[in-house]
Amino acid sequence: MMNQSLQLRKIRDFGERIGDTIQFIKMNWIKLLGLYAVYVIPFLLAGIILGANSIGDFLARFSGGLSSLNGLLGIKMIMALLMFLFAASSYAAVVYLYMDHYEKTNGIAPSISDIGRKYITSFLYNVAYSFLLFAMVIFGAAILSIGFVIVKNSPFLIIAIIPLLFFFGFVAMVFILMLFPVNVIGKGTFGSAIPGTFRLLKGRWWFSIGFILILFIIYYFFSMAISTMLNLVFGFTSINMMDPEKLVGAGKTYAYVFGLTTLVQQVFYLVIFVGCGVHYFSLQEEKLGAGLEQKIDSIGTGEKREAGSEEY
Repeated sequence: MMNQSLQLRKIRDFGERIGDTIQFIKMNWIKLLGLYAVYVIPFLLAGIILGANSIGDFLARFSGGLSSLNGLLGIKMIMALLMFLFAASSYAAVVYLYMDHYEKTNGIAPSISDIGRKYITSFLYNVAYSFLLFAMVIFGAAILSIGFVIVKNSPFLIIAIIPLLFFFGFVAMVFILMLFPVNVIGKGTFGSAIPGTFRLLKGRWWFSIGFILILFIIYYFFSMAISTMLNLVFGFTSINMMDPEKLVGAGKTYAYVFGLTTLVQQVFYLVIFVGCGVHYFSLQEEKLGAGLEQKIDSIGTGEKREAGSEEY
C-alpha cells in the first residue's frame, strides 16, 4: 500500500492552510515527536533542572526585602533561559528540515540521522537569529519606555499609540515566526533570511497575521487543557504549600511541575511550526506563480529575451 503524502508546495486559501497543517501533523506526528524527543527535550530538561534549582536557592536565601530579588537572576537562571532558547531554536530547525526533506522527496519522511546530517548549521543560525531578535526586542522595549515617559502627561496620545503598538507587535510576531522557515528551508547565508522574510511577506502581511493568530488559538486551546489538568493535580497534592518549613521544597517542586507542564505544552508548538512551514511553501508558490504570470503576459509584447535565458 502506498504511503499517503501531502503536497506542500502549492497555493492554498486560508482554510486549506489550516486544514493541511492539521493533516500534515496527523500524518507525521510519530516522526515529529521522535525529533522532539531527540533534539528538543534534552535542552528543555536541562533548563527545567537549572531553573528549579535556581528558584530553590532563591527561596532559601529570601529575606523578604526587594534587594533579595536580585539573587533570582543568577548563573543557574541565566543558563536555564539559554537552554529554553536553544530548545526553541532546535525545535524550529528540526521541524523545517523535516518539511524540506518531505517536500523534496515527494512525501518520503526523513530519518533522525537524515536530519542530523543537516542539523548543526540550521540550529546555529537559528540561535544566532534568536540572540539578534532578543537584542532588538530589548532595544525596542527601551525606546518604548522612554517614549511613555515623554508622553506620560498626555493620556490621549497614549490611547492613540496603543493600537499602533498592537499592530507593530503583530507584525513583529509574524516576522519572527516566518524568519525561521526562511532560514532553514531557504538555506541562505547568515543574514540573508532577514530581507528574504520581508520579500516573502510583501503584500501578505494581513493575511499572515490572521493565519498565525488562528494557529495560536489552536495551540492555546490544547496547551491550556494540559496545563489546567496538571495544575489541578499539583494543587490537590500541595495543600500545605504555604507551610514556611516547606516553602523552599514546595517552590522547587512547583518549578519542576511548571517545567514538566511546559514540556508537554511544547509538543503542541508543532501546530505553530508546521503551520508556518505550510504558510512558507504556499507563499513561495504564490510568488513563483506571480512571476510566471508576468513572463506569460510578456510573451508577444516585443520584449527581447537575454541571450542564454530559458524558455518556459
